[in-house]
Amino acid sequence: MLVSMPAAADILVMNNGDSLTGTLVRKTLEFVRFKPDEADEIRVPFKNIKELRTAGTVTILHVDGTVSEREIHFVRATSDQTTEGLKAKDLVNPEDAQVGVANGWSGHMNFSMKLDRGHTNENDVDFDGAMKLWYELHRLTLMGEWEDDWSDGVSDGDKWYAVTDYNYYLGEKTYAELYSAFEADEPALLEKRSYIGAGLGYDLIYSDVQQLRCEGLFSRIHEEYLLEERYVESYWAGGVKSHYEYRFLDRAVTYYADGIGLFDLDNAENIVVKLWTGFRAPLTKHLTINAEVKVELDVDPRVEVDEAQYTYRLKMGYQW
Repeated sequence: MLVSMPAAADILVMNNGDSLTGTLVRKTLEFVRFKPDEADEIRVPFKNIKELRTAGTVTILHVDGTVSEREIHFVRATSDQTTEGLKAKDLVNPEDAQVGVANGWSGHMNFSMKLDRGHTNENDVDFDGAMKLWYELHRLTLMGEWEDDWSDGVSDGDKWYAVTDYNYYLGEKTYAELYSAFEADEPALLEKRSYIGAGLGYDLIYSDVQQLRCEGLFSRIHEEYLLEERYVESYWAGGVKSHYEYRFLDRAVTYYADGIGLFDLDNAENIVVKLWTGFRAPLTKHLTINAEVKVELDVDPRVEVDEAQYTYRLKMGYQW
């Protein structure tokens, strides 16, 4: 039996009978985040909770994709059943990007351009963008970038990179991944490279302020180089991919670092590494300014091209 508590308090009762009053912060797939009165926030496995009641309405993303706003009066009936329609895989107060159709996507676009006139006549254009869609246990990320340099009306050749990344959550923090990527770098004699792979990822940190996730990958890579004689190669590769971001100054400014590293399983000296890191700050609600460094390391002892490329850019952007 529950003891009478102030109307403003949420109530959590565990299977062992312990009762807490405070504020329900969020329910994920496996855990409930609860802020007890006059104590630090705790994280309790949902399977260990017998009763959960809220004094006010909360947002619930149901497993069938529907969203409701109501109070929670949850009492576990058996190990497999619950009352009041709250199921084990329902999310309470989810992240905005998890709430289906209403807030199911976010993204950004950036643009920069350089024009040299005088004793040189050179132009440089760079465009990149990314979009993320999150629905229930699925996350789809699309990313691409393109740049072109030309002088005296003659292009050095296109350079572009495009990625499709699909994640399916197996648990609260663990997810399976399928990805494909395609790129070309004509100034570096790379006509095209394709990546197709799969892997497992883990959300090490996920909060409103800081995020960190890492993935182990297994990929098939195909390359075609524009040398004196056309050079074509395909190989299996292992690797890792990571994403980190940290928001500060009242979450207005974001530091980010995204990287991927792959190595030939038959020749460990054949390595491909890409890293993007920088700061993104708002100018208005949607307009941003970015300072970014891109590092590309492409080591293949069988192809005599420059191994490393560093690009520094100040970019204007739009985010939503």
